[in-house]
Amino acid sequence: MMYCLLLLLRLCHAFSPVPKDEFTIYRSLTCSPSGNYLAFQEYRFVDVQDGLGCRLIPWELRQAKTLIVDSRGRRLSVLQIADLAHSKAEWAAGDRLIMGSDPLGAIRSSSWSVYNVSGEYVTQLRLEAGFDAYYGWAISPNGRYLAYVGEPDRDWWRACLVVKNLYNGCAEAMVPLTFRAEEVVWSSSSKTLAAVGTEYILVLRLPSPELQTGEINVRRLRRGGYATITLTDEWIVRASSDGVSCLVIDDGTRISLGNVHLRNIVFAPGQRGVFAAFHHDGKQCWLVSGSLRGEKLVFEHVEAGVADFCWQPDGRSLFYLTEKGHLKTWRLEQKAAEGRR
Repeated sequence: MMYCLLLLLRLCHAFSPVPKDEFTIYRSLTCSPSGNYLAFQEYRFVDVQDGLGCRLIPWELRQAKTLIVDSRGRRLSVLQIADLAHSKAEWAAGDRLIMGSDPLGAIRSSSWSVYNVSGEYVTQLRLEAGFDAYYGWAISPNGRYLAYVGEPDRDWWRACLVVKNLYNGCAEAMVPLTFRAEEVVWSSSSKTLAAVGTEYILVLRLPSPELQTGEINVRRLRRGGYATITLTDEWIVRASSDGVSCLVIDDGTRISLGNVHLRNIVFAPGQRGVFAAFHHDGKQCWLVSGSLRGEKLVFEHVEAGVADFCWQPDGRSLFYLTEKGHLKTWRLEQKAAEGRR
C-alpha cells in the first residue's frame, strides 16, 4: 500500500507543471510632458514544463506591470497590469499617467484609467457619447489632448478620429474615417496627428495646440505598404519595418540612408532633422542628424541591446531603456561638445 502511494506521488510530481527558464522584456518607454518622470512596462515570461521535461505552455506570461521612475531612473511606484484591457500607458499634462488598451491587443475598452506618479488611482476617462469602444489612441506630446479612433456599435465603417481635450473633457474634433484605423500618431509639436490604417492615412493639421483659432486641415492618402509611419509638421515619413535603407516623405521624395537600415523612427522635439531609430535587428539604437532635404545625414551609434527609447520634451536628451531594464540618457549637447574637442 505504501509503495503504491509513493508511486502515485512520483507520477503526480512528474506531470505537475514546473516553471523552468524565465526571461523579462521591457517596452513602451514614455516621458511626461514635464520631462521629470518616465514610465515603461515589464513582462515576465516562464517556460512551463512537466517533471519529465516536456513543455506544457511555451513562455507563459506570469507577471505584467508598469513602472514609474524619475529622470534618473529611481523607481517611484509600480502598477500591476491585472487588466490587459489597460495595458498601454502614456503621460498627460500635470504628470498624470493614462492607461488604456493596447492597439495591438485583441481586447477593446471603453475607458482609460488615470494615475499619479505615486501610483494612486485618480479618475477614469470615458468615450464620447455614441461610441462603445476605441482602437488606436495616443496623447499629444504637450499632454493636452487625447486622440483616439472611436467606433459606434463596433462598426468601423462609422469610426471617427476624435480629439478630446483633457482639461475640460470635451471633444474638440471628430472626423469620420471610412476606413479601419488602429493607430494614432502625433507630431512632436502636437500640431499634426494621423489615424493610420492598413491602406490609408488620415492626417489632421491643427490650427494651434490650443485649437482656438483657424480650421482643422484634413488630408487622406494611401499608406503605400509602409509599416512605420512618423509625423513631423512638414512631412509624413514612411519606412518599412524590415529595415529598408531609405525613407519616403509625403511628396514621394526618397531619401537614402546608405548602408544603415533603420526602423521605428522618432523625431526629436524642436530639433530639426534629428531623429532616433532602431537598427533593423531591433536592438541597436542610432541617432541621426541632418536635413531630409539634401544635407548629408550623420549617423551616431547610441548603444546595442536597447529595449526602447523616447525623447525628453525639449529634444535635448534621448532616454533609452536597456534589455535589462536600466534607464540611460544620451545628451545631444554633451555629444556635440565632444565632437568639437
